[in-house]
Amino acid sequence: MSVPFDPGAWNPRYLAYSKAHGTPDPDEMLEKDREAHPGGCMAGFIVWIDGRWTAWRKIKGYTWKTVMGPDGYAEFDRWLNGEGLIGPGILTKSKENA
Repeated sequence: MSVPFDPGAWNPRYLAYSKAHGTPDPDEMLEKDREAHPGGCMAGFIVWIDGRWTAWRKIKGYTWKTVMGPDGYAEFDRWLNGEGLIGPGILTKSKENA
């Protein structure tokens, strides 16, 4: 089942980025990023999300060659939204990873 596209909806990973930077309002975060990164307002998010992917892959023991399916992406999103990993495949609630 596909989800209809909503052009006004925010990417859930951008919402996690906003919250991680103490600005839960994504419109406000985007405005801050426009000021911080003129000419590339998504630069802050791109650097941040790449760092989160790198940290998560390291925790999981994955390399850049690791191929993930939908479950892997869902697990990453849970971790990104505040559930930390304590070992390969073991999830636990953690405020450190928000």
